[in-house]
Amino acid sequence: MPDFDGDISQADADRLCFAASCVFFALLRRKAAMLGTQIVLPKLLCPTTCHPPPEMLDDELVKEATAMLLRLGVVEINDDGIVDLILVSHE
Repeated sequence: MPDFDGDISQADADRLCFAASCVFFALLRRKAAMLGTQIVLPKLLCPTTCHPPPEMLDDELVKEATAMLLRLGVVEINDDGIVDLILVSHE
């Protein structure tokens, strides 16, 4: 696993972004199931292929991907230590 504080290769950046996408879509599926609704995304943000669940990826890579999503403000860690999506409602 690369040192994410130092230089990162394009291949490592691609792996990190793919893992972040896997984490994001897993959380999105969980949130939709929890809310009992569909969550609509622009077509541009939707993957063209199914992403594997994060459990199928390297644990350290998933941790780094989750940390990246946290820094980007896409997810938050609730009081129970559970990672959750930050959703904006237009209701």
